[in-house]
Amino acid sequence: MIGRDSIAASANREFNTASQSQRINIVVSNIRFLTPDIAIVETVATFTEGEVRENRGTSVLVREGGTWLQAALRVFAAQRVQQ
Repeated sequence: MIGRDSIAASANREFNTASQSQRINIVVSNIRFLTPDIAIVETVATFTEGEVRENRGTSVLVREGGTWLQAALRVFAAQRVQQ
């Protein structure tokens, strides 16, 4: 994906096709500031439904004009439900 519109369209498709009863809980496990306006944020997400029950992610956040924006996101290997 390239550009904000492409990313937004992809996210909207994902959220619009997700189960309405599924809940996602995201917990910040660590924040490290590289500068006052750039932070690395580590998270753990848990899901109430589906094949994937937990994953870890790392985001790069950048403050622009007083607003924090997500500049990058990497989601690590997920824990899948054992069958």
